[in-house]
Amino acid sequence: MCPLAFAEGCWHNKYYMQPCPTRTGFFLSEYTTLGFQGVINLMNIKIQTKKILVAYMCVILMIFSVIACDQEKSNLPSESPNNAYEAITVIDSRGREIIFEAPPKRIISLSPAHTEILYKLELEADLVGTDTFSDFPSEAQSKPKVGDAFNINLEAIAELEPDLVYTTFDTPVAALEDMGIKVLYLFAAKDIQGVIENIALMGSITNRQNEAKNITTSMEKRIESIRSSLADKDVRERIYYELDPGLYTAGPESFIGDILDLLKTHNISEGTSNPYPQLSQEIIIESDPTIIILGDSAKYLTGGITVAEVKDRPSWHNISAIKSGRIYPFNDSLISRPGPRIIDGIDQLALLIYPEIFQDITR
Repeated sequence: MCPLAFAEGCWHNKYYMQPCPTRTGFFLSEYTTLGFQGVINLMNIKIQTKKILVAYMCVILMIFSVIACDQEKSNLPSESPNNAYEAITVIDSRGREIIFEAPPKRIISLSPAHTEILYKLELEADLVGTDTFSDFPSEAQSKPKVGDAFNINLEAIAELEPDLVYTTFDTPVAALEDMGIKVLYLFAAKDIQGVIENIALMGSITNRQNEAKNITTSMEKRIESIRSSLADKDVRERIYYELDPGLYTAGPESFIGDILDLLKTHNISEGTSNPYPQLSQEIIIESDPTIIILGDSAKYLTGGITVAEVKDRPSWHNISAIKSGRIYPFNDSLISRPGPRIIDGIDQLALLIYPEIFQDITR
């Protein structure tokens, strides 16, 4: 191959693999009749001509090579913002600064909601352990378990060598930090906006900003769609959301209460500052809910309650929801866990409460 071409690299291009000119092409018969000097002169002329042609062709091929290389670069995917990580400082629920110089790669989640967020961000490979209650998605059930808020197994956590432990309760924080383990302690989200902010925060910490943005944008659009659908709704259904057969419910200051407010309902526990108050039989009967949502339904929980059992409660037969049959079993984990599935829970609740508005809406 042409030495000049080799030196400049013009030959080595997958789009322009044409060989550079060679110095072959002289035939002995061309100068056997010219005599010695004639042969020499002819050879000199042809050699000079060949040199010019060689240089000319190599320059042309060098130009083509540059163009091809530029085309190759233009066809490459642009660098994702996820590839450039900038240090992040997070103020935790103790008011302390937690600094992230690089995205964590061995995460333990002690929060079912944040386990779901990590899976939604496609970070299951970086999730090395979870709390006992993290059971969604089903793959999370096979992750090593390290206990729960009431019984943390510090040895199991240490064996997993995490570079971040995420928790929504402060019980293990001091012990883990004494072990040299980075801990991010943040209260669970108290409203829908808090969930969206948590997803965005986890996206930033783990260098999944694009994925987090896609998730939160989709959630915001679906929430706005529900608001728009209920804009002209004036009559509010009276809701009793049961969390436990002991008549515990979700107050207006709770996460579930925020969702019931979004759905333009009248929560019968309004007026209490307790996020999860226990109501008396008398208050429930007097409030006369038009809809009863069973977050403690046997349909979704082992040992939960059935619709028939609710109907048979003493003195409940005159409650409007009992008379109309508007008692609905509901998968409470959809909205009791402040994670990405809340939007599915909101959709389902909206359909239960307002079937005439949402029955034809598909997501």
